[in-house]
Amino acid sequence: MRAAEPADELRHEAGDRRLWNESYYFHFTGEDLAGYTRLGFQPYERRANLWVYLARDGETVWYRDENIPLEDCDGLHADAGRFELSHRVIDPNETWALSGGGECGVAGDVASVFADDPGRSVPVEFDLRFHAPDHVAYQEDRGYDAHSHDKEHYSQPGRMVGSVGIGDRSHEVDAHGFRDHSWGGLRNWTPVAGGYYWFGLGFETGDSFKVAAGVRPDGTITDSFHGYHADGEEIRLPEDITVEYSDDHDPSERLHAWLDGDVAGEVAVEFDLEDGTERFTLQPSGYVPMGYEDRNWQATDLDSPWLTAVINRLPVTCRWEGHEGKGWYETMHPRVRVDLGD
Repeated sequence: MRAAEPADELRHEAGDRRLWNESYYFHFTGEDLAGYTRLGFQPYERRANLWVYLARDGETVWYRDENIPLEDCDGLHADAGRFELSHRVIDPNETWALSGGGECGVAGDVASVFADDPGRSVPVEFDLRFHAPDHVAYQEDRGYDAHSHDKEHYSQPGRMVGSVGIGDRSHEVDAHGFRDHSWGGLRNWTPVAGGYYWFGLGFETGDSFKVAAGVRPDGTITDSFHGYHADGEEIRLPEDITVEYSDDHDPSERLHAWLDGDVAGEVAVEFDLEDGTERFTLQPSGYVPMGYEDRNWQATDLDSPWLTAVINRLPVTCRWEGHEGKGWYETMHPRVRVDLGD
């Protein structure tokens, strides 16, 4: 693992794969509001993607557009008509500005998060700064074997500070933040056989943990994973990871149970490193499922049926050696069809 190059903060020239993609993610987890944004670019398909998801008080406020014409984008600014989002680098590998505004849907249940039109909307505007004075941007070797192709990726823990207005309510943000930048032949959510786990966690001590791991259909971790423990001075790399849920659901049934409202109350993680094992627990404070169809899992056959998947994203409070932290936890359930009823 190495520090990312400052020049890599900007968009890259596309490679030779039709589904080449570049993505910029930013996350934060505050006391009364958690959220994340994504800008994605697929130059050969002449489109960009814009995501804004905010979780508060048991509801999700969101906007998502997968098909913004590239002609409506300028650098890291995308205009989807109903919503505009900008990511702007101020100091490479240290400070970014995020701003956005428009009309977002309001979802009080799972079905409304999946809906094209949730039926209720609210104006949203935000002005945020991501600062990372204690951690460089960590560029990792990808571990997804044949699924990684020419993918490059780095991530960085830090702080998110600023304000988010939702309707007539303003939220002041001063919270753990995490950002993620990738580019290459396959998109970030391309799964291995059983999906994947991902989390980015930050603690009051300044320590940060990040993991992305492939998962077998039975729920066990494959040898395709990468991550780190960073304390601002040293980096420790994992040799293995174990994830256990407090629920009793079979891995093949967990997704449908979660969609029905039976989300695990706790996730226990063991992080095995060369010099010992770190253990921490995650308590979800929200649940933001995302439906997705993607053909990248079979990139050699672009005419094959598209894969239907669900990405589960959960803001979490975490405990490690008596210290409290915040972050986001994500898991994908691939090759599923979800019937949400009427």
